[in-house]
Amino acid sequence: MQGRSVQRTAGHALLGLIWVTGCGAGAAVIPGRVLPENAADLLRAAPGTYQPSPAQMQGFSGGNELGQILEGAVPPEAHARLRHDLALDCLAGATAEVYIEANRGPVESLRQWLAWKCGVASAMLTWRVDATRGHDKSGRLDRRLAAFARRLWALHPAASAYGVARRTRGQWGVQGVVLDSGGVVLAPTPKRFSPGDTLALDLRAPPGLIDPAFYIDAEGGKVTRQSVQPGPDGKITLRHKLPMKPGRYFVELNAVQVTRPDVAPDELWHRAVLLFPVHVGVAEPAAPDSFILNPSPNPPDRATWADAIVAAYNAERRRFGLAPLALDPAVGAIAARRSESTARADEVLPPDDTLAAQLKANGVLPRQTWQFTGSAEFISEHVAVMLQNPSSRYALLSPGATRIGIGITAGAPPPLAEDPSSEEPSGEVPSWYVELVVNERPAQPGEARPAQPVESARPAQ
Repeated sequence: MQGRSVQRTAGHALLGLIWVTGCGAGAAVIPGRVLPENAADLLRAAPGTYQPSPAQMQGFSGGNELGQILEGAVPPEAHARLRHDLALDCLAGATAEVYIEANRGPVESLRQWLAWKCGVASAMLTWRVDATRGHDKSGRLDRRLAAFARRLWALHPAASAYGVARRTRGQWGVQGVVLDSGGVVLAPTPKRFSPGDTLALDLRAPPGLIDPAFYIDAEGGKVTRQSVQPGPDGKITLRHKLPMKPGRYFVELNAVQVTRPDVAPDELWHRAVLLFPVHVGVAEPAAPDSFILNPSPNPPDRATWADAIVAAYNAERRRFGLAPLALDPAVGAIAARRSESTARADEVLPPDDTLAAQLKANGVLPRQTWQFTGSAEFISEHVAVMLQNPSSRYALLSPGATRIGIGITAGAPPPLAEDPSSEEPSGEVPSWYVELVVNERPAQPGEARPAQPVESARPAQ
């Protein structure tokens, strides 16, 4: 799951990821969770492929002028590997439309859904929404775009693509920016297939991608794992027979991404590089999932949340005849400390060098542990995402998984935009979740050891 950063300048909130109030039964409008009509119109013309060609994206461009501002803010040597992606323009524009309608950006789960609709398969996206009143004659949005590009390039020098768009409505001008820092170039890939078709994926990975593997949904709710080996030129090819049963199936490429030569690969962490659904014998849905639009209310007592999460995971494990996961207080205390640190930073943190020692002190080998970090307003939404994404589902449904530790810490309330006529958010605020899933059964021949998809402790030597 993606982290978020919230920055503030001169009394205006600069939004990387914004959550909204909870939804009660019969609620007509849920800010940040509703697809505005303008965005729906935009997406009705969205492509039927991932990584669509420029010809397929005519009408989605955010404008060359905005691209020139962004590219002019990064070092000249970066221009050769930074490309303007029109599918990311589509995503930036849809994000801006949600902001105009709701006075805040889309929640994380809706943003991910919007990415798929626009044909974006990358799971390594950084987002930004800025807004200004009037016609912005002073160039405020231009300056923010340049400043954002400089900051993000310093953090993600391997960035490969960007999208940018502006929308104007009444007295508001809103700018959306999306940066893809994954560096993976996927060949155009259809979103829809007939039952039993072969999924053909051809992509080129950056040099720093290590230990890549695909996690792919299978029929009946299972997940398969397939290791792949990049060629000398970084090319990765996958041919996978899709299920005969119609439905939506998710595909995830998971790997360690080395971005610094002074850090050993075993000190880094696995994470999702690509994440997208394919639709077998069914149409791509026109509306977001119900867990996005209508999440279930949280239990009033936060002390019961971890039990509720594990109960949901164990209900899914029972479907496959698997023994239940047990909440481990010692592992949970480690997860809680990590969750508190993450909530203070308000973003996904780099790996904790002390985490391996903490796990081993409690009799847990880091190489047998998966760690997941993410945030959401509602535990029902968090559980749905964890059971939807292939790598986390793979970990949670592993026969050898026996224990789990969960840390949950309330995050900061979402910042308000400047519009005084907007409704103030109330109810739920995002919480940061850290989950440590312990797999105590030794890996069987041909079976992968746990490979922390979001972040991990340093493996035991």
